[in-house]
Formats: sequence, C-alpha cells, structure tokens
Amino acid sequence: GTAKNCITIGAVNSDNDTMTSFSSWGPTDDGRLHPDMVAPGCEVGGVGRVTSTGQGSDMAYATMCGTSMASPTAAGLGALFVQDYRARFPGEGEPTNAMVKAVFAHTAVDLFEPGPDYKSGYGSVRIDRAIDQLRSGNLAYGSVDQGQVRRFRVGVPAGASELKVTVAWDDVPGTPNTIPSLVNDLDLRLIDPDGVVHYPWRLDPQNPSSPATRDGPNRVDNIEQVFVENPAPGEWVAEVVGHEVPQGPQAFSIVGSPDLAASGVRLLQTLELPAHVSPAEATAIPIRLAAFGDDLVPGSAQLRYRTGSGSFQSVPLERADGDMYRGVLPGLGCEGVVEYYFITEGEVSGVVTYPVGGAADPLSADIGEWVEIFYDDFDTDRGWTVGAPSDTATSGVWTRMVSEPTPAQPGTPIVGEKIWVTDGRKGLFTGTYAVSDGATTLFSPVFDLADHEGAEISYWRWYSNNRGFPSDDVFEIDISFDAGQTWTNAETLGPTGPGSQGGWFFTNWSVADIGTPTGSVQLRFVAADFGSPSIVEAALDAFLIREFVCEATTPCPADFNGDGVVDADDFFGFLTAFANGDPRADFNGDGVIDADDFFAFLAAFAQGC
Repeated sequence: GTAKNCITIGAVNSDNDTMTSFSSWGPTDDGRLHPDMVAPGCEVGGVGRVTSTGQGSDMAYATMCGTSMASPTAAGLGALFVQDYRARFPGEGEPTNAMVKAVFAHTAVDLFEPGPDYKSGYGSVRIDRAIDQLRSGNLAYGSVDQGQVRRFRVGVPAGASELKVTVAWDDVPGTPNTIPSLVNDLDLRLIDPDGVVHYPWRLDPQNPSSPATRDGPNRVDNIEQVFVENPAPGEWVAEVVGHEVPQGPQAFSIVGSPDLAASGVRLLQTLELPAHVSPAEATAIPIRLAAFGDDLVPGSAQLRYRTGSGSFQSVPLERADGDMYRGVLPGLGCEGVVEYYFITEGEVSGVVTYPVGGAADPLSADIGEWVEIFYDDFDTDRGWTVGAPSDTATSGVWTRMVSEPTPAQPGTPIVGEKIWVTDGRKGLFTGTYAVSDGATTLFSPVFDLADHEGAEISYWRWYSNNRGFPSDDVFEIDISFDAGQTWTNAETLGPTGPGSQGGWFFTNWSVADIGTPTGSVQLRFVAADFGSPSIVEAALDAFLIREFVCEATTPCPADFNGDGVVDADDFFGFLTAFANGDPRADFNGDGVIDADDFFAFLAAFAQGC
C-alpha cells in the first residue's frame, strides 16, 4: 500500500535476499519512500516458494510466493517484538506503530546501494537485531510542536565503525488526493563533537534509481535516518526539530546506536490515574518526572486544574520517592468534572506537558464517588426467587449452588463460591442437566430506586448456546418498574454471536436509559430451550447496583492544603503561595494577589472550620 503510516513490506527471496520479480517499487506519487523494508516472500532454491500453514486442518501446510507471504512474515516478527517489549516495559502499554517501524528500519540489512532505495526500502528485516536493539534500551519517545527541538545524546566510543539514528512518526491524516501527503514535517539531524551537522538519507523521486544522498533535510517522508561512517568519538547530539507542525504536538519514536540517551525532561504516567476524585478531600495524583542531562526550571513542576470552563489553577508537584511526584488536588465541591494536566520546564528542553496537548487536551476525572445500593455474591440467600407461571423447563432450572465445570457451564465463580446457574451439576455428559423443554426464570428481589436517578446495574453473566441446534434460543434479561407487572428488555443474548458461546462476560447499564427508576424495580433472567434440542446453560454472579453521587460538604477555605485540618501547615502554605505569586493565593478570587487576599485568609484562618 501507499499509506504513509503503515509499514509497507516488499518481498525478497528467503534464501539469498534477492528481490523478487513481483514486488512493487516506489516512489509514491508524492515521492515518498515505499516499500519501507522487505521480508521473505519467495525462494530461489529449495521448493521455490515459502512454506506456511494451509487450509483444511491444523496440520496442513502450503507453499506459496507473493508479497502476501512477505507481509504476514513481517507481521509475525512484529508480534515477537511486541511480546518482548511488553516483557521489558511492563505497565507502559504497547509500542507505537512508529516505534516498531523505526526499530525494524534501524536494524534491517541494507541490500543494495548504501541507504534506503525505492526497491527494498531500508532493507531486509531481522528480528534478532530488532530484539537486540530493544533490549539495549537505546530507543525513546518524544514529541515536538512548531519550532520546538528535542535533543538526545548519542555516545560514540573510539573505534566505532558507524553511527545511526532513526526517527519515525505517525503523521496526522492529510487531505485526500493532495500532494504532498505529509502534514507534520519533522527534521532529524546529528551534530558531531565539532559542531558539524549531519543530515538524513533522502531520495530523488525524479531519478528513482539514483543512490540516496545526505546533503540536506528530508521534506517528504515520515521516517528518517542519519547514518555516519567511522564517526568521531565523543558525545554527539541528535535533534528532532518541529520544522512545520500545523497540527501539533507531533509524537515520534527515535532509535539510536551505539548509544542513545534522552537529553531533556519527561513526564510519564506509570501508575493508574483516578477515574473520580472526592469533592471534600484532597486527592493525590501521581506522575513520574525524569530529567536526563537537563535541569528543571525552579518552580516549573506543577499540576494545573480547573472545573467548568474557567482558567487553570496550579499546585506545585511534591516529590514522593525518587523520580515519582504527585500533585494534590484540593476538595473541589460538586462541580461535575475536574480537568487537569502536568507541566514542567527544562533549562534545555523547554516546556513539557503530560498529556502532550497540555491545556488543550487535559485529563479529566468525575467529582464524586460510587455508592453501593445493593450487592450480592450469591453465597447467601438475599431474596432471589425462581419460577414464572409460563416456565416449562424440565431440567436446567435456575439453582444457587457451587457449579461443576463442563464445556457448556462455568466451574469457577467470579467471586465467592456460589453462583446462580441453570443447574450446575456435571452429569455423565455435557448437557445432562442443561435447560430443556422450555424456559426457566430467575427473579431478583424488588429494589427501591426511587431516590436513585443515576442507578447503574452491573453483573457477570454466562450464556452457552453453541452446541446442538441453537437457532431457536436466546437468553433474555428484563427489567420491571412495577414489581413484575410489566417488563422491558434490557439485553438479549443469542441465538448466536458475541456472548452466546460460553465464558464470563461483564455488563453494566444505567437504569434511567431504560426507564425512570421507581420504588419497585425488579429484574428477571430467562434462559430457554425451545424447538430443536440444544445445550443451553446460563449463569449469573457478582450482581451490583450502585450510583455515582457527589455529596458536598461545607467548604473550609482556610484548610489551604486540603488535609481536613486548619493548622500551621495551612498558614505557612498560604504564605509560601502568596510570596511566590501562586494563583491559589488569590484568596478572594478577584484575579489579583494583594493585601486583600492576605487579610481575607487571616480572617478565615481565625474562624477555622
């Protein structure tokens, strides 16, 4: 394909890395490099094709040629790379597409003239070299906006034969049928110890067979590589420049060898952020702040927050342990949602925010807390009943019990020991005690939700209907607002499709999305086997009704640090904020920090809470 962000793969012969006759060559219409790299798609010797799994059985193999063989090969190598990335960087999510592309291009074997070409891209992929690069740790993420520069240190030992740095980014969508397709243009360049600038490879689409040159910036591709033979020993600097970034900031991935280290400041999310915060109590929000070869501008590390559409307020980040910091949100009352972001500034790297969009793309959390209305793990009898007048099932009737595992029914509960299940006995064969000859109905207790407009119902459900003749059967979950006089469907599973082939599935929905909560809310769960016989099993566990509420407390303005106590810490905290011009010191909210704020705080402090 010619898309700019995908990894386009050409085909070479697996036994000697020669180009196949059927692999397409670049450039694209706007001069971009494609393919990005090549992978095995055929073979010169041997059977003359590559071997892969075939159709018909789990043991079938087939031999074929084509870029349709090369692309799956590269995809499989990508899966191996992702697996190793997860093991090396647990908790940091998946590698970006740009990171995979950068590493694969960086470690590919150059096949023809030095540098990339329109036949083989950056060369033939090598997963062993890609994994070695990953494990070396010489890779990083970054972002730049218009005119910004991110710097990375590259150490070169004496006698090194080469120096290579590769950067790639997933560019934003361009306008269809427009040349060029590149929107955000980043520049990669290396600066040697003597201050000489080294530029990336670039190709001439007007002369596609000409070798790549390194005589200026690349204005076409969203993958760039600077390569230097026999580099001078010492510390080099790799710069990623936001040359033209109309839709920034633009994230990128960078890879270097022999040694790459970020020079600058990074804000990283390594711990889970809160989905909601207390309206009355302070909430600490964690962030990792790491500086490499750079110094923080004093006082620049802040958490900025706001409720509504007002201006952002700031609180300083507090060091928790090592490079872990926290920003403490004060109790904000019942203001709906709080938006926030982290910001700091490096002496060299400049302003850095997390998320990268800062105030334009902040994080958010609901203000309030979930309050449990009813919860049942089914280990004790909480008033559920079985049997409707229309039920005719002769087996598989709903039972609260410890279920025995079969291919159709669960053996492991979500919580506790017992579940509601359509007769969880194992029997002599699968389906011995499955639902047969009609329906069986499980009824919940009647719930008073009249004062709970935001009530949410959740549960774990199991439904198996993929054996025998399943075309007639469904699993219905209904809700009543009048204690069972009338019913409205909440969800239906089956006869086929997601959630109808066994396995525990979590589901949750708002009562108000179906009807107005009343004092007589009830649920029923109807499993049935009608018509042609099939093996139907259903189960239910961990039933919960809850509501997200915000209960405002009487504000205490003098509790400046939000710890619930008015004491000397609040007094000196305010004095520090006042002396530093911290926006929080605008105590009377008139937009000016002056003596009026000082005396207003003193009055509130004397009054206490």
